[in-house]
Amino acid sequence: MKIHGVVPTLALVVCTHTAFAFEGILTYTGSDAGYVAGTSGWSFTPLDNISVTSLGCFNYVLSGQSPISVGLWASDGTLLASDVVNSGSPLLNQTRYESVSPVNLNAGSTYYVGAYSTDGVIILTAAEPTSGGVVNTSSHIQIGQAAYNASGFAFPNTLTGSAGSALLTANIQYIVPEPSSAMLLSVGGASAALAWRKRRSKL
Repeated sequence: MKIHGVVPTLALVVCTHTAFAFEGILTYTGSDAGYVAGTSGWSFTPLDNISVTSLGCFNYVLSGQSPISVGLWASDGTLLASDVVNSGSPLLNQTRYESVSPVNLNAGSTYYVGAYSTDGVIILTAAEPTSGGVVNTSSHIQIGQAAYNASGFAFPNTLTGSAGSALLTANIQYIVPEPSSAMLLSVGGASAALAWRKRRSKL
């Protein structure tokens, strides 16, 4: 009889748990400064399935260059999400963000994020590992290379620099989707049934 109380408790835990939001680039050490006449950013590969919830621009870029268009692209050039970030957008750490409709990204696939100034030229800092630049990312993604496109707001499909480099303009916020409540409840129910069987076998 006491076993039956386990499943409702599990249901309460599952329903009250929420996913935590992560930033793509947490910190960086720039190694070079320059500009791009077009869209600039970086490529990355999720190590887990993730859902991008906000697109952002590093706060230093927005000084004198606001507003900035930010985009997220699939490896085939499909624009998955975009928004405009300005100096009044909400600030988190070093990045200002605007929310987008969640975009699910698959583990192991390559994606691109980039920013474009309405002035046509974006002044930026780059992180190049061979020159002492460092990019620290969240544990769910692996950075690829710096990426750009010199044709306005467009898919930044030209890669440059060594592995782990980035043109430090755009950023992302994402969550790691939780397993469905139904699946967790079925696992919880199976555990409760197993415990009940073990208890009966000892009687």
